[in-house]
Amino acid sequence: TPKFQEILNSYDLKLNGDWNKVKMPHRGRHPNEYHEYILEKMSKIDKIARGDKNKFLKEFEKLKEEVKNNPAILHKDYYKERK
Repeated sequence: TPKFQEILNSYDLKLNGDWNKVKMPHRGRHPNEYHEYILEKMSKIDKIARGDKNKFLKEFEKLKEEVKNNPAILHKDYYKERK
């Protein structure tokens, strides 16, 4: 979480903000692999946005769509199949 917030500080965003929430059915905490995947994607978005909050949010919406269209990403089994 500190790594996520470090990126978000540049955009005056909080990790638990509405911009980062999507209603999706799942139970419990996301697997570590999911967090690693999102951190990797968020780092790439940060490089694209280069401090521009609107650009960051626009790119992050694409990532949210990716997750919405592939909800298996939220589950451990998704990453076991990828190993």
